[in-house]
Amino acid sequence: MKQTTALNILKSGKNVFITGSAGTGKTYLLNLYTQYLKERRVYATIVAPTGIAASHLGGQTIHSFFALGIRESIDEGYVESLMEKKYLKTRFSKLKLLIIDEVSMVSPELFTSMDLVLRGFKGTDAPFGGVQVVISGDFFQLPPVSKEPKEKRFAWQSPSWKALERQTCYLQEKFRQDDNRLIEVLDDIRSGNISEQTDKALEARMDVDLGSKSKITQLYT
Repeated sequence: MKQTTALNILKSGKNVFITGSAGTGKTYLLNLYTQYLKERRVYATIVAPTGIAASHLGGQTIHSFFALGIRESIDEGYVESLMEKKYLKTRFSKLKLLIIDEVSMVSPELFTSMDLVLRGFKGTDAPFGGVQVVISGDFFQLPPVSKEPKEKRFAWQSPSWKALERQTCYLQEKFRQDDNRLIEVLDDIRSGNISEQTDKALEARMDVDLGSKSKITQLYT
């Protein structure tokens, strides 16, 4: 699907899941949509599972906005305790459109928690309290962080995901042209289908001398 088509679907007010591989412009599309909304004085609430992810779109973390503390899962009793807080009543009464970015890192429990909070504050059993929900991310990318193996790891395994009627916009047109070879390698890794070219490209990097002064990011477990 092209970005222009996806943008028109977003403008229609539907619940939408935007997905696609690296370089297809998911974040760019969301920026176009939020700019469109601002011009009409409609302000979206943007949340993401981490602070860095939220900062890409000027949003905040899911835990912060939904007042979850460090919780992933909540019950009706916790929702009732939140509903006693005036500032949260004000916050959620104004909420009309929720954008959830980097959904691959959102656990099913956390996804359900957002749904429960909005149903409580909006006073309806409609999914997410009837708020328009726009979800963005790629489930082939980073998964939720978990201390132990779980049978259900991803947001799409939440009953709230299944209850939310939405249209999927699968972006396929590549826009990021700064390093096409790298994007091809990432796409192969993403799909688990490693081409001969990608295999050779990765092997060529195995014995490269990075040098002591090289600004290479080092990752640790």
